[in-house]
This record gives sequence, C-alpha cells and structure tokens, in this order.
Amino acid sequence: MEIALFFGGALISWIITHAYYRRSSKIAPDWALPLIAKLPDTPPTKERLLELVQEYLGKGEVKVNDPTGHIACPECANSAEHFEQKVFGDERHTVVVTSCPACGWSQTDEV
Repeated sequence: MEIALFFGGALISWIITHAYYRRSSKIAPDWALPLIAKLPDTPPTKERLLELVQEYLGKGEVKVNDPTGHIACPECANSAEHFEQKVFGDERHTVVVTSCPACGWSQTDEV
C-alpha cells in the first residue's frame, strides 16, 4: 500500500511539474522580452567570446588588478577597484598581499 501511495504521489508531482514547465517555457513575462530579443540566435564560439572579452577590456571599462589578475573578489564579487594591497620585501624579493575589505579574502603574490 505504501509503495502505491509513493508512486501515486510521485506521478502527481511529476504531472504538476511538467505542466508548469511547459507553460513557463512558452510564455515569457513582458519585462523579459527586451532581454530575450538581445540574445543571439546561436551561442557564440569560443573565439568570438574571447574577442568580446578583449574588446570589453580594451575599452577600459573593466579594471584588472595587478598582480592577481582578478577583476572582482572570488569570494564576494566586490570590484577589484576596492582591493587593498600591502607591499613587503627588499631588492631581491617583493611580496604583495591583496585583500578584499568587504569579505576578508586575501591572496599573496611574489613579484
């Protein structure tokens, strides 16, 4: 009896989920229509994606942090513009400690 109830409940759950999925995949809300119109018909190739990133970086809109190479904190996504850096060392070795003030993430690099 329990097995029949289990499979009956699973079937009902599947029917509800399937109906909702079919409905939601056909009808887009009005606010999403401009975003959907901007999407390309086919996914871009890897080469095209790299071109777009390089073009965006070339405009100076994205600030890449030296020496980490990050554009944002890997923990909290805070912009690299807000990173704090401390430099330690002498003539032979220089160490840069980069940290995010928002979440406390840090990375140490030898330059």
